[in-house]
Amino acid sequence: MNDFDKPESVTDCQLDLNRDVMDWLMALQKADQTFSNIMTLELWSIAQTMDELRPGFWALYMENRQRIVRQQLEERRYPESRPPQPRPKRITPRRPS
Repeated sequence: MNDFDKPESVTDCQLDLNRDVMDWLMALQKADQTFSNIMTLELWSIAQTMDELRPGFWALYMENRQRIVRQQLEERRYPESRPPQPRPKRITPRRPS
């Protein structure tokens, strides 16, 4: 009698299925981490390029980002108690003459 003639038990099938699901989850997690790393690298390269083309770009970007994050946090903390406030103006870099 060879291996093909033996019926597999239900628990063996379930273990194989669980193993397959775990393999898929591990592969998905690895792909997600790789994607995240690639996006981080791309963002850094864009910021580096923009900072070379327009010095101070990154500092202005981060300042604008901090203002927006602070405003969003305030809106979440006090959604109805505060009247709507105008959004802060974004600082734009000066163009070289």
